Amino acid sequence: MSETSTTGPSTNPAPDRLAERYGTVAPDARARRVRVAALWTIGVVGTVAAAWSGWSMVASEKFTTQDVGFSVESSEVVSVTFNVTKDADLTLDCRVVALNTAYGQVGFRDVTIGPGTDERETFTVELRTSELATTGMVESCTAR
Repeated sequence: MSETSTTGPSTNPAPDRLAERYGTVAPDARARRVRVAALWTIGVVGTVAAAWSGWSMVASEKFTTQDVGFSVESSEVVSVTFNVTKDADLTLDCRVVALNTAYGQVGFRDVTIGPGTDERETFTVELRTSELATTGMVESCTAR
């Protein structure tokens, strides 16, 4: 059996022992630059793709609606006023809803907006409600 000294300085410090046991990997600056460039490229391409996708969805819409206001006539009736901007020859099917204080739907009406002469038109729709409404709005529209 050989004797080893535990009190004296080690001839092989811990980092050297690990390198001796597992080997060393020299950092390759070129490989790192390639990885960084690839990640930047992926990020830029992803951002451009997301922006293009969003823009194409917005640009392809043939109509827009904008709520103008509402008027609670009674606990059973609310009037909703909204603007529609669309091509004059386009027909829309819209759902107008009335909501209570808990945002529960208390009334709705499906409305067909036919071809018109103006690009932007204002409509007022009267809704019957099951209880007092606190707001009214256009929920959705689809083009025919």
